[in-house]
Amino acid sequence: MFESLIKSMSLFILIALVVNSARSDDLKVTKIDSVPLSNESQITFSNGDAISVSVVRIKPIAFLKSSIGEPRLLMSGASCTNCDMTDAIYLIPLKNQSSVLPRGVYPGNFKAYDTGKLIEKHRMFYGRCLSEKESVVWLSNFVGDDQEWHIRNSVIYVGDQHDEPVLLAIENASEVIARHVTNRECRELKGIDGFAEP
Repeated sequence: MFESLIKSMSLFILIALVVNSARSDDLKVTKIDSVPLSNESQITFSNGDAISVSVVRIKPIAFLKSSIGEPRLLMSGASCTNCDMTDAIYLIPLKNQSSVLPRGVYPGNFKAYDTGKLIEKHRMFYGRCLSEKESVVWLSNFVGDDQEWHIRNSVIYVGDQHDEPVLLAIENASEVIARHVTNRECRELKGIDGFAEP
């Protein structure tokens, strides 16, 4: 019984640390509730605001801001409760949520289900990684239909009105990002090992 109490307390502390890890100045996530019998979650913030999103298994990562100070919650999660879907990355506005949320790939190394061969490699960075604008950046490599490795880098800039994902056309993007990481303006989210979605 004592061991189960210790495990329960450890789990509670772990959840509290995860929930409080994403903050923007004094704004933080204070509570995440799953809506029973649905793929919906309600996220409550320290200022009393709450939003509902069609995402489960939510883990806050950070808050990013537009140039006028509008916050976005960067988080991971899945769009279904009882499924094998790999968690994805979401950038959620705290106001004017869209019913369809854009998904970004979770960083890591992913193998093909049928062959077990490595077919995708993704790194993800967030913060002021390319310029003064806050953004989320993916540096991706994947095996194409020609069985050769290809590069596809993309970025979502945190906008004042909309957050638009675009292909990244900066040739030396990794060097630019490395400088911002060194200056602690940009952070990398640690990747996972898994299987690519079919």
